[in-house]
Formats: sequence, C-alpha cells, structure tokens
Amino acid sequence: MVGPLLGERFGLTFKYDEVIRHMIVTWNYRGELDFTQIQMKEIYNGLQYEDNDHQVIWDINDILDSIRILDSIPFKNIDIIRTTKAFPLIFKRQNIAVFVAPRMLKLIGDDIKLKESAMDYAKFDRERDNQPIIEERSNLIGNWILVNRFNYSNVECGNCGAQLHPSDWYNRVYVENHPDCFCMCDCSNCIYAREVQQYMIEARDRPSFRKKLTTKN
Repeated sequence: MVGPLLGERFGLTFKYDEVIRHMIVTWNYRGELDFTQIQMKEIYNGLQYEDNDHQVIWDINDILDSIRILDSIPFKNIDIIRTTKAFPLIFKRQNIAVFVAPRMLKLIGDDIKLKESAMDYAKFDRERDNQPIIEERSNLIGNWILVNRFNYSNVECGNCGAQLHPSDWYNRVYVENHPDCFCMCDCSNCIYAREVQQYMIEARDRPSFRKKLTTKN
C-alpha cells in the first residue's frame, strides 16, 4: 500500500486510511501510538524528540521534500501528522500521503549523550541524490498509470501520455468523478481540450508558425 519514494526512508500511498488502520492493528495493541496533527510552523526548522533510548530526528530537507511531493505550492492544504513514538512523520492531502521515517541516533551515558547511528546519513543522501533516475510503473484505474521516479511521482495516461500531479489526479477521479483522461472521454470539456490540442499540433507544423518562432524582433 505504500510505494517507495525518494529512497528507503520515504513512501507514497494513495490509501492513507488503509495504511493507518494497518499501523494501528499491527503496532498499537498497547495504545502507545498517539497520532497528533501539528502545524508547519512547529516543525519548519525540523522535528526531534526521544523514544526510549533513541533520538528521533527529521531535518528540514526531509520535511520540504515531503511537502513538495504533495503540492507544487508548498504548505498549502496539507495535514502534518506525527506520533509520540519512532514512527513515520506523515504529510497528507486528502487520501494521498507521504510517510517519512526518522533518522535515529542512540542515546548513551548517564548524561544522555548522542551517539551517531551506524548509518552515515550524509553519505546516504549523497548516494540517493546521485542515483540514476529509475521508474516504477503500476496500474491504477482505466488507462491511468502511477509512475514513481527517483525523486517524484506522476500519474500518466497510458493512451496519450498526459501527466497529472497525484493530488490533481485524485481530485479529478474521486472528487470530480471524472475517471477518464481527456483523450478517452466524450464530455464537452474533453472534446474541447482535444480540439485545442489538435489545433496546436497543426499550428506548430505550419511553415508560418515555425518562421515566426525563428524571426528576431
């Protein structure tokens, strides 16, 4: 239910409610998880707290990366949810959510000193950022395909290749009840969109259009 995204610590799901129910059934048998909605201003510079003998940390890059996956205008219409334990920080827009696991540092000694994790996160981030772009494609409904690339995701039409941001696709399909891409739909808006697209294709092929593009003012 949660697909890989931005490396091992990030995951994207279109079924937030199902993932949360699974987390509660699997790990909340003692009632230890406390899902709390927080505001961006509370974590803008990062978030950290203690869980047993570990320091649980999300830095500002984790937070900004997660928000930008869900919205091209950061910080708009996004709910941020944390727990009191070392569970993922959740960024949610409607039923689309990004889960990001914390960086963990060991607390040692009587004066509670921080010991760096055995994992070199700076090295991990460098390796993550330098990896080649990898696509993972999975079918959604109809001709829509979820394409997970290394640092972002899109929903694409398998017929015409039109692309939508995941949140825009969710609104189109489930809020506006418009499950088909404009290339497959015969409603008036989609017919108009196809006609405009065809006109632009034909216009670009005209010699006068190409000459206008190359003419200096």
